[in-house]
Amino acid sequence: MDKRDAYDVLYDGGETGCGELLLDLKIFFSGLKDGTVVRVKTYDGGAPNDLQAWCRMRKHTVLAVAPPYVTIRK
Repeated sequence: MDKRDAYDVLYDGGETGCGELLLDLKIFFSGLKDGTVVRVKTYDGGAPNDLQAWCRMRKHTVLAVAPPYVTIRK
């Protein structure tokens, strides 16, 4: 496994729309320690762009974007 593929927890957003996904992730991330790496699985076509913007606002780091996955460090 490539180091870029390593993660601590998988969040399966499935086909949840971006708006609801971002609200769900806000709650999910609030329970995680800083430094936790989350792989988000989502089939929403706009989610990779929305997640990158959300991460900038929340001070998280996008590690990889490879649809349907986005890997984020809290």
